[in-house]
Amino acid sequence: MPDKLLDRRKDVPTSTTRREPEKELVERIHRANFEINKLEVDKEYVKKRIDKLRQGKDQLKEIIRRTWDREEESKRKGQEAQRQKSAILARSYILELEKHEKEIKAVEYMLEDLDRRQNKWDLELKNLRDLETKGRNSVAKVQK
Repeated sequence: MPDKLLDRRKDVPTSTTRREPEKELVERIHRANFEINKLEVDKEYVKKRIDKLRQGKDQLKEIIRRTWDREEESKRKGQEAQRQKSAILARSYILELEKHEKEIKAVEYMLEDLDRRQNKWDLELKNLRDLETKGRNSVAKVQK
């Protein structure tokens, strides 16, 4: 009985038996390439976001330093009201700086996640390429 099935398979054109898995393989390769490219674009956006946040953090540090200097100057001149205003302002900038640091950490974690996902797709693409070359090699051996 299995021999009869083999005979039927011999009559089926190779385009229906071999091409469908190849088409599926090619589609999976295209999807992997698409995902890798998409993740690369996302990573570039996240890197730019991190750079902007770090620049903002540096600007906040400079503002805090100037505010502390103003507070010290007011303290030396005996301007208690101005010193208190500067101290309150410095505290609010410090809170803003802490928010920046938290957001930077969150975005860096997002970048690490994108890296992990891209590595997963890179591995998938490598495996698909290996399958593709194995398929070509087996077809070449069969044709010989």
